[in-house]
Amino acid sequence: MTHNCLVLNKSYIPVETISWQDAFKKIFNGRAYAIEFYDDEIVRTPNDEYLKPAVIVSTEFNGMPSRVPVYSKRLICQRDEWTCMYCGVPVNQDTFSIDHVRPRAQGGRSSFENTVCACKPCNSKKADRTPIQARMRLRCDPGTPIINPIKAKFERIDLENVWKQYVNCHL
Repeated sequence: MTHNCLVLNKSYIPVETISWQDAFKKIFNGRAYAIEFYDDEIVRTPNDEYLKPAVIVSTEFNGMPSRVPVYSKRLICQRDEWTCMYCGVPVNQDTFSIDHVRPRAQGGRSSFENTVCACKPCNSKKADRTPIQARMRLRCDPGTPIINPIKAKFERIDLENVWKQYVNCHL
């Protein structure tokens, strides 16, 4: 079985995952130390046997993983809590649309600051007009969503059981 290794910074904050071979190199080069191991996996060298590292702590890096949000429809809807920003009706994957507050026809861009989640009827009603022109009121001003970089990095991967205590406390 091939296992990856979770890398923590000096403050025990998850930073990335690497192959167990790269983790082994970091440990033997003095750039990290292991704090958790895979009990069922042994690495044999001509002279010794070692448990495969599951979690290592970097002795060099104390930064945080950075995550600048990339514009996407999914992030717009998550920011707006899957709710139409005009009428307040909950929307889902089938009933939502992205509305440009300042329409593209009037020079509006696709950005976090100019788009909101809307239901299809409200988006059709507003058409190529601003909310003021369409006499519609936004429930809140759009802006760049705040992203938890650790959640963004680790929420889509299957966490090894031994990693969970280190990752879940930062989500």
